[in-house]
Amino acid sequence: MKVAIFGIGIVATLFLFAAGIKFNSHRIAAVWLIFFAVVAYALSFALYWHNDIKSRSELKEPMFSENVENFIFSLGERGMSVEYSKDVLEKEHINTGFVFGGYHPVELYIENDILYADVKIYGGSALPPIEIKRNRLFNKPEDWDFNSNETAMEIVDQNKSSIYQFFYKKPSYIVMNGIFPYPGGFILANENGALQSPILTNTFKLKRIFKYPSWKYPGEYEIR
Repeated sequence: MKVAIFGIGIVATLFLFAAGIKFNSHRIAAVWLIFFAVVAYALSFALYWHNDIKSRSELKEPMFSENVENFIFSLGERGMSVEYSKDVLEKEHINTGFVFGGYHPVELYIENDILYADVKIYGGSALPPIEIKRNRLFNKPEDWDFNSNETAMEIVDQNKSSIYQFFYKKPSYIVMNGIFPYPGGFILANENGALQSPILTNTFKLKRIFKYPSWKYPGEYEIR
């Protein structure tokens, strides 16, 4: 699409310039034709880049395979795990899979063949948590970023450090890593498991999944 738009602009530009040269004996006509040639080129160039930027900004939702009937969810890659059938997740919202002292950090459900994991995650010191509802972000700080494709989603802070990850390790196995605040502390979930901590320690790290900035690398994995 982008190449076609750009190509049409170039052809139109060449045609109009040629017409302008042919009618150079008519100064006014030539000036107008050359003016329209410049406008046509500028318009095609603007459409080209608009289409390019638009395509980059469309972040995809993680999707599950249609033939999967049961899902395993892990909070922390080697942490707590629960299993639910597709039928159950389609019928109700489940928030009892992971419970920490009465706090339920994750709500799981399926709507219109899309699997959702609604969560509240760390949004910065003394700032309200980021909320993810139906794969939409709320309260994300302006200088933070997020990236996604059909099998994973990630949020990073201003230093490009990963704060939250949702990914399919297998078509039926979903992992949620990240920093989940709750009254009195944090749930810290990464590849080593999930634990409760009264403070956010500097030793907690997540291996980043995607490249950033997301507008430049939509859905592209970090190469390690």
